[in-house]
Amino acid sequence: MSIVESRELERLRYHQGQTLRGVDFRDQRRIDDQLQAWHNRAHHNVYGVAKKILGGLKVKFEQDHVEVDSGLAYDCFGRPLIRCDETRVPFSELTEPVYLVIRHKKDCGCCQSVHLPGSCFAPHHSLVAEDTELVWLPAKNFSFRDGVPLARATNVNGVIGNDAVFVAPAARALARPRISSGTTIPGATTWEVAESGLPSFAEVRVRIDTSSAGFTTVPEYFASLQGPLTSLDATGVFKVLCVHFDHIERTHIDGFVFSFFMVAARITGGAAQRERQIQKFLNQQKAYVSWLAVEHNPGDAISEA
Repeated sequence: MSIVESRELERLRYHQGQTLRGVDFRDQRRIDDQLQAWHNRAHHNVYGVAKKILGGLKVKFEQDHVEVDSGLAYDCFGRPLIRCDETRVPFSELTEPVYLVIRHKKDCGCCQSVHLPGSCFAPHHSLVAEDTELVWLPAKNFSFRDGVPLARATNVNGVIGNDAVFVAPAARALARPRISSGTTIPGATTWEVAESGLPSFAEVRVRIDTSSAGFTTVPEYFASLQGPLTSLDATGVFKVLCVHFDHIERTHIDGFVFSFFMVAARITGGAAQRERQIQKFLNQQKAYVSWLAVEHNPGDAISEA
């Protein structure tokens, strides 16, 4: 049986005229950072490198060192790992494959600056950047709890090089699609009937408006015709028998056209008369169109390039 870990949640409260100290602001920041990390871990599962942020922490191998671009990553606890400047990391003594890992410093208090002791911020530097470090760790003992691997180095005949097969894990945005659905009004749908030139055969169209869903790209549409499309007379004989073949066309961000071909037996007369009969019949039968639209990953800002 699994044991649920108990965590104490803190909240700072202030009163009018209270004197605030530096430790109060640091405590407030610590609480906010912890809540944000829990949110990132629980809802977004963001472990890995944010490819589109700054330089994407790209690693370039040189003769005796590697150069790491600025960028952003998230560890398995949901905490951001930020490097604001390009960093040069020398090779360690390499006898087995190792990972270049970005992680939080083990002894980081998150309140002091290495450039100005006693201050919270250093000029031209970000405090969060000082919270992280780049280290080499053996590949065979590596765990995702150790940080985020950026590259894998191997030693082949005394030459240290990049393992081109390795791919750094990528952080991704929340993958929930935007979904919207709706129906036309049963018995009051605006049916457009077009003659096909064949007896008892007509094409019926319905224009569906989806502008209220607020899509930013053309979604994937699904639609179907609903309602009883066959009627019987008093003796139980088919009065009108309809067989339809539907499809979706003219898709846009704000709508689409649902079209179906209908074989309607025992509907006769001229073109105008047949059109009115088909429209009247569909509305009498309370026929309508139900639709579903799915827009995948709208506004995906943190995804793999």
